[in-house]
Amino acid sequence: MKSTTKTPLQVVIEEFGGVRALGRAISKDPSAISKWAKRHGCIPATEQKTVLIKAWELDLNITPYELIFGRE
Repeated sequence: MKSTTKTPLQVVIEEFGGVRALGRAISKDPSAISKWAKRHGCIPATEQKTVLIKAWELDLNITPYELIFGRE
């Protein structure tokens, strides 16, 4: 398996346009989202569905695979 160049968190922040924009979209405080970086860039399982549904509603280029494994 190839190593990813971007973590799931980096992909999501980039697609949403920043931590604050992501926070507004999923009704989370930006500081809480920033703490996800301490999880090796992984998005908590409890938040993955919310992030993915909102990304699809906004027609953002995020796949379920990228939400879990990141983007190569």
